[in-house]
Amino acid sequence: MAAAVRDRIVLLCSSPSFPWAQEGVLKCLEMTGGKYAVLPETYLGLRHGPMSFLASNTVVLCLLSNSPIRRRYELDLVNELKTKGLGYLVAIGAADNEASLFDEHIPAIVTSGADNLRTPFEIVGPQLLGYHLSLRNGLDPDNPSLDGVINRVVRGVKIYDEDEE
Repeated sequence: MAAAVRDRIVLLCSSPSFPWAQEGVLKCLEMTGGKYAVLPETYLGLRHGPMSFLASNTVVLCLLSNSPIRRRYELDLVNELKTKGLGYLVAIGAADNEASLFDEHIPAIVTSGADNLRTPFEIVGPQLLGYHLSLRNGLDPDNPSLDGVINRVVRGVKIYDEDEE
């Protein structure tokens, strides 16, 4: 999947899984020193303007819901993207009947259960994407920020006593 990335990445999911998209974006930005434009979005939200961010070669990582009704809406949007020729579409989830909609498929780690509990498990896909993008760009995954903007250990954060005002 990392080989397909040119300049943009979208992490797409339904709202209960949005922390997955946010963390995935952070990992892709951090591991590449900000080389790629990366957008977290919901399937519904993408329809309200952010779809204009997509090009035919934008990697769109689609976390598919475990909820059958929510998944129908997700697949409707994926079908629309496919019809419009937008995105290199990658599914994370069981893609039995809808496999033809996607360019690649990553099996889900959590195949049943609540979507809002999947982030700690399904984040592995975006983390590995960031890692491989880092390597592809000749960066050190442990220290990918060549200009020192991002550090391994967060610096400059003060811890305040709640009694201080």
